[in-house]
Amino acid sequence: MQDTKTTNNTRTIYQLMNQYQLSLRKLAALAGLSPSMLSRLLHGKRTFLTKHKNNIAKVFQLEKENIIWPPK
Repeated sequence: MQDTKTTNNTRTIYQLMNQYQLSLRKLAALAGLSPSMLSRLLHGKRTFLTKHKNNIAKVFQLEKENIIWPPK
């Protein structure tokens, strides 16, 4: 059985970007990625590495487990 607290706190990157009013370019800059790399990651053309997940989670001040990552 899933922990409802964890389930209720998970959001997609797009939901977080909308909530924090971050554009792809702004999120990329904050996460130390190029906008083109972030776009490829979000569209499933590249796989999120642990360092990518850690950097993005840090921007949103969340644990990486609380973010729903796009499938690759």
